[in-house]
Amino acid sequence: MVRLSLDLTVTYAIGSDPAPGADSGARLTAGGSGSATAKANEAYIVVLIPSQSGPFGPQPFASKTRDELLEAIRDLDIDEEDIEISNSLLGGPVIVSVELSIDELTDKGEEVIDAVEEVVGNSQSHGAWFSHSNCAAVLDEAREQAIEDAHRNAEALAAAAGFELGDLAALTESQTQPSPYGPRQNPCSDDLSTVIGVGGPYGAGLVALDAEPEITVATTVTVTYSISNP
Repeated sequence: MVRLSLDLTVTYAIGSDPAPGADSGARLTAGGSGSATAKANEAYIVVLIPSQSGPFGPQPFASKTRDELLEAIRDLDIDEEDIEISNSLLGGPVIVSVELSIDELTDKGEEVIDAVEEVVGNSQSHGAWFSHSNCAAVLDEAREQAIEDAHRNAEALAAAAGFELGDLAALTESQTQPSPYGPRQNPCSDDLSTVIGVGGPYGAGLVALDAEPEITVATTVTVTYSISNP
């Protein structure tokens, strides 16, 4: 699946008209988008716990509570190395993430949620997070699609403006993932505090435990080409 984005900027150099085929000094900028979807091979159950506010902002998560959470989750025959408890950015919720196999995510995930809420009370939200051990390869595919899309757009726009497309002069990238609750960061990140927000029924970036185990990586690029008179 490729999402198209059209954006045209043409800058003209001041001076006499150049000879046909010569670099006029003008530049054309166009945008392109691409996405790639792959079956996930890594799964996490994520529980978001409301942070406690104090007179000087969110209070640190109590070490006693952290120890109780670890013990409760370990009692489910889960190795401690598969458990992570971290603070989200800007005073958001505490993030409890547990890596599970995709096959056991639905049943074991519910047990993890129950164990966490037994210690801290009701959670703010919870859900599944999917990733891939070779996520970079999925991102590369999305990048290739985005660059091809941008090049097609640039060629079409140059032709419409009566120019010939020249060499690539610049390329920039922006990685944000589509979400009904606003864009989120790339799922290839291994830092959940930067990719999980608090919007939506499961938290932005989280899905239901029985959701299709797949990831979609999207990216957009902006390319700038030299252009010349035909």
